[in-house]
Amino acid sequence: MKNYIYMIGNNLGAVKVGVSNNPSRRVKQLQTANQDKLSLLFQEEFECSRHHVLQVEKLVHKDLARICNKKSGEWFSITPEQIEQVKNTIIWHRIRYDDCIIN
Repeated sequence: MKNYIYMIGNNLGAVKVGVSNNPSRRVKQLQTANQDKLSLLFQEEFECSRHHVLQVEKLVHKDLARICNKKSGEWFSITPEQIEQVKNTIIWHRIRYDDCIIN
């Protein structure tokens, strides 16, 4: 089964980074409990076990905690520039993990 690390955000600069096998469905699930319009900002597919994707998610959350203000749970207050930085971090982790599997 495919696993993705996604970024979902609202127009107020709040972003959630999480893991799902269907990020579009996850947006709809989160929208029911959120008064602000949510959108899928980014998704990166990982071809590995969910366990390993969850480990990468933890690393990304640690990176986010260093550069952003944590709002609550997995939600962070983040600027557009930081969004690009986090996207690059997620891609880097995916490439790094792929290299570990191949080598």
